[in-house]
Amino acid sequence: MATTDVAGRVEIFCGHGDYDALLGPPSLLASNVEIDGINHSVIYDTSMVPKTPGSLLAFSCRSGAILGRAYTTYLGKGFLGFDDDLPLDFSPEFMGQLRKIDILTVRT
Repeated sequence: MATTDVAGRVEIFCGHGDYDALLGPPSLLASNVEIDGINHSVIYDTSMVPKTPGSLLAFSCRSGAILGRAYTTYLGKGFLGFDDDLPLDFSPEFMGQLRKIDILTVRT
């Protein structure tokens, strides 16, 4: 059986985040966190840093503030994330510009 060094692997997370957690859709099996009236399940938080990956890129709001700092206290861990909310613009004017240059497809 071949072995692979997974400690050097980078995992990319793109989704919701809070100061101390990466969040997913609500789950009946996990404790949910409510943010702005919407329930989310916890995917990672400061109490469950996994052995792998060695580095985590979190494209989500706020997760760098507490989770990122806790993640990097473990030997060999790296974290790249945002300390605060991501400045996303969903105004009709901006979305209209994206549609014009074929970056965004909107399905209804």
